[in-house]
Amino acid sequence: MKKSNWNRNEYQFPRFIAEAEAAGVFTGTVMESMAESMDLTFTEVCDIISRAKVEWEKIKTKTFPVTPVN
Repeated sequence: MKKSNWNRNEYQFPRFIAEAEAAGVFTGTVMESMAESMDLTFTEVCDIISRAKVEWEKIKTKTFPVTPVN
């Protein structure tokens, strides 16, 4: 990611969540603790993570478009 995007929270927040999920950070115990501390259900926390992953994919596509090889 370009350094010019480093301070863009709308990029970095979904990126952080998506990368943490990809690294296996969100175990069952972590998810249950997060749900409790956020006053959400387990499913709602999963939804936030899913939404962050979708947003990060959109950002990557927009920021780093893939050029077809001819």
